[in-house]
Order: sequence, then C-alpha cells, then structure tokens
Amino acid sequence: MPPTMIPGPETSLQNVDNNIRGMDANVYELEPSAAPLVSLSDAMGSSESGNPKVEWLEDESMPRITTSAGAAQGATTIPVADNIFRVGDVVRFSAQGFGGLVTATGAGTINITILGTSVIIPASAEVYLVANANAEGDTLRPLLMTQLVTQFNYDEIVRTPFGVTTTELGTNHYGGDERARLRKKFGIEHARQIENIAFFGIRNITGTTRTAGGLLQYITSTVIVDTGTSPSLTEPDWQAFLMRGFRYGSERKTAFCSPRVVAQVEGFARGNLRVVNSVGEKYGIVMKQYVSGQGVVDIIMHRDWNDSAVFGGYCFLVDMEAVKLRPLRNVGSTRLLPNRQANDYDGVKDEYRSETCLQVIHERRHALLTNVV
Repeated sequence: MPPTMIPGPETSLQNVDNNIRGMDANVYELEPSAAPLVSLSDAMGSSESGNPKVEWLEDESMPRITTSAGAAQGATTIPVADNIFRVGDVVRFSAQGFGGLVTATGAGTINITILGTSVIIPASAEVYLVANANAEGDTLRPLLMTQLVTQFNYDEIVRTPFGVTTTELGTNHYGGDERARLRKKFGIEHARQIENIAFFGIRNITGTTRTAGGLLQYITSTVIVDTGTSPSLTEPDWQAFLMRGFRYGSERKTAFCSPRVVAQVEGFARGNLRVVNSVGEKYGIVMKQYVSGQGVVDIIMHRDWNDSAVFGGYCFLVDMEAVKLRPLRNVGSTRLLPNRQANDYDGVKDEYRSETCLQVIHERRHALLTNVV
C-alpha cells in the first residue's frame, strides 16, 4: 500500500513508534527494606551449626526469692513453694519485717531460728534469701547448684525460586537485565521470609521437614498484654514494659514495633526520641532511640505488621546480644544458586536457599508487648 503522507514539519505526535519512551530505568520495589532483623544479622552475630537440630545450654544465677506455701505464726517450720535453701541461709520475710536462720531443710519446708519479732506469715508471702551465715570452725555447708537447661531449635530450609525464559532473557528492558532485577526482587522476598520465621516461626519436625521457632515461640516470661483501651499505651505502661524487659541482659536493646506502637510512643515521648544512625545507616535501616532510666531502646518500625489485625499491636524488645542466626554448616547461609533448570528447559531458573534458624538465648532477656490499639 502507498505510504501515508504528512504535510509540513513533523511534530511530536507523529511517528511516535520511533520515539524512545520516557521510561525510568529503575523498577521500584514497594517494600525494599522489609527485613530489618535479618539486615542486622551481622550486628547480632551468626554461628554455623553442624546439625539441623540446633542446641544450646543455658544457666542462670542461684534463685533468691520464693513464697510461703501456707500460713504460719510463731512457727519454726515454714512451708515454702520452692526449697532453694541450705542450712545456714539467712532469710527475710519481706513484708512481715523479720527473718530466720535456716537450721534444716525438708520436702517443701524449712526449719528456722527466728531473727527478730515474728508475726503471722500468710500464704504466698515473699521469702527472700539474703545470704548465708556460718559458725566459727564449722564444716563446709551443703552443695547446691542450678541444673543446666538444654534449649533447641530446628534449621528450616527456605527456598525462593524464580526464572525467565530464553526469549525474555534476550529481550531488552528499560530496567536493564531482567534476570538481575529478579535476583534483587526475590532476594528481598527471601530475606523477608527468614525475618518472619525469626519473629513468628513455629518449631516443629515432621519427617525431614523442619520448621524453626521464632521469638514468639520462646518469649513466655515477659509478655505484657496491653489493656486495649484508649489511649492504649501510656507512658507509665511503656515504662512498666521496659522495667520488666530490662530486668535481665544488656543495657541497650532493640524494640521491633508495629507502626501503631511507634505512633503511641511518639505521642508521649517525642522529647525522649532521636534519630540515630550509628548502627542503622550501615544496614540501611531507619532507627530511633529512646533513652530511659531502664536502658537505651533502639526503635525500629516493622511497617508490614500493620497489615495484621493481631500483630499490628505487637512490639518485641530484643536483646541483640542474646540472639544469633544458626545456619547449617557449609550449606545453611543464604546463597544464590544459579541455573537450577532442567537440561531441556527453554530458559533459566535461579533460587535463593537458606537452612537456618534463630537462637534465642535466655528468653527472659527479651520481652513482648501485645494488644496495643
């Protein structure tokens, strides 16, 4: 057919198929930093495991506090909930204002010499172990120690495959090499899955399929459930949470919070918050710091938790010195494995693979706040 004739000079509205499109070369991810805990893995440490069942031993200081198991008045035999005492221990009945020197221990009881003026001891009264007192020239006191506790987790195999056909591989794209773009995209997605495991994973083994437990699995001692009323989280509530969360472990911890929790804290603590980059900028994470009398809290917002009706009210206070990733030796660390396709496949397939879990050392060094509205 004859060509179409255009009178006059060519304008920008003619021969548009010859124009290079004004396409930005970048392909923008909606959530480029969706895994802050995994991003901080260098800071918190990583240690390879030689077994897919990861185990570690925990010990703690000798206990000092228990309670009376029943009421007693003017008695020298006291029922106790936990017999943590030895002959020669000095105990104080904290609320009653007197004490005793332990002369004998039995199953669920202690015998004492009363120190001070005794009054009635109600059930569940606090019994505080002060120290021990020994007579001159006495023999060695009885030995007593805490039992080591074996904790464990399972390395979970996480695989994130992706690929392109040979035709797509040979096609020019404004965003550059499509295989490279997908490697970046699915690298973020892979890290996000490991992040989810670290917080919300459920420990289990079925045959050779192992699933790893996360912080939600391990934190049981310090779980603060907010009232859910408005205002949901007040400054006294926050301070009470920190008071319990800093009872054990480091003087500086990291709070991974939903946007809702961050908003509540900002509402009453703007004067105590400041943006810090000493750690965060190295890993591309925006971090705010809250300084309190209990300790220093680095606050990191987990935006995607806001999508959940439940986790949208969560805050994990994590002692970063008491968590670490435990990848399986030689194969567990996150790796990009190229060319996973069959020989007759018309294209290429790559995958990210990890076999790892989170080791949570002494769950009482961490804390969980829930139900913030």
